[in-house]
Amino acid sequence: RSLDYTSANMRFNVVNGVLNASLTNRPIISIRKQIVKTDHSSLDPNYIWNLGINNDQVACLNWLAANGSYCIFGETGSGKTTLLKYMGAYQIENKRNLITIEDTPELFLPVNIAYLTNDNYKIHDLFKVALRENPSHMIVGETRSEEIVDILESGLVFRVGTSIHADSFAKAIMRIVFMVKASKANYSSDDINALVTSTMDGFIYMKDRKIVGIWKRKPIEECDLDNAIKNFVKV
Repeated sequence: RSLDYTSANMRFNVVNGVLNASLTNRPIISIRKQIVKTDHSSLDPNYIWNLGINNDQVACLNWLAANGSYCIFGETGSGKTTLLKYMGAYQIENKRNLITIEDTPELFLPVNIAYLTNDNYKIHDLFKVALRENPSHMIVGETRSEEIVDILESGLVFRVGTSIHADSFAKAIMRIVFMVKASKANYSSDDINALVTSTMDGFIYMKDRKIVGIWKRKPIEECDLDNAIKNFVKV
């Protein structure tokens, strides 16, 4: 079997030796991530300027952080979580009730409610609990499956930010469509595209710890609800 384990400073993955096809048959132990607890009261003021973006893109990013629902996408280690930290902390004093939900504690934002999954409670379960706390904003550390439906539908009511694995904007939209269909088989592709268009204000592509693309939704009255990709403009 495979096991994820989180200590105070590290995140490990352990694979039973029975599953190891090499000659050693030993358990495979890997350090997946070093956990850094950031003091968000003293964020590096140059962080956003080190992302390789211009003034208009900075303004768009900060608007999304304060007022929008957004999805950060990229490959493993691209800097998605660090950007989520920045966006969560941006103007946090003006966010009436920011709630975070994570599989592994990485955000460490100064919020009153920060949920963590376990063997009995998945993101989908904690999302339902969080709705009772009347959030104004919510950050889900990483979206992998059925919780995408909660995120999209809740985006009609309050601001939601999350991250997914994808290496292009088109693939990010496709991945969302496939995740929704896996949970809601009765949703058509047009339904899902309409939901994405109605709820997501922006998408951000991270690569090698730089932002290589920001897409902001057109005014909703100009959107074709059947094709989400066409409804977002690269900033």
